[in-house]
Amino acid sequence: MIPGGPGIWELRQDGILMDWISQVLPKARRVASVCLGAFVLAWTGVLDGKRAVTHWRYCPRLADGFSRISVEPNAIFVKDGRVWTSAGVSAGIDLALAMIEEDFGHITALDVARRLVVFLKRPGGQSQFSTCLPRRPRTWRGVSVHCMPGSSKILLVISKSRRSPGKLE
Repeated sequence: MIPGGPGIWELRQDGILMDWISQVLPKARRVASVCLGAFVLAWTGVLDGKRAVTHWRYCPRLADGFSRISVEPNAIFVKDGRVWTSAGVSAGIDLALAMIEEDFGHITALDVARRLVVFLKRPGGQSQFSTCLPRRPRTWRGVSVHCMPGSSKILLVISKSRRSPGKLE
């Protein structure tokens, strides 16, 4: 599994490490990346002819720089054969749980998800982009949270509330 992060761009300059990764990946039963780690897989050619995803901010860069990769910008994670890629860090948890489920079964994956206090599979669509769920204002400690339908923007309004402190309604 290739992790991603801001240091990924310098990794490409490390010829010894990139050569080693290029030699090891073809022998691996499964290859995976988290977030910007997809660029390492792209640089080594592993993603050529494959579907893949990376963090949403970098999907255009991946698509523009590597025309042989079919970038799926809305996916949480993508499995294409033995190659898995995830959108970001939390999506890497989704990817890992899917791998656990594939290798050890649903019950084991569910147990791991419970221990991590995460969903085994996220409810609803599998889009990277969070949208506001509440359709009506919510209030907590005098702060109202408003979300317009179809919008990902949240408006916080501080007001005096007669509601009990600490209770989100």
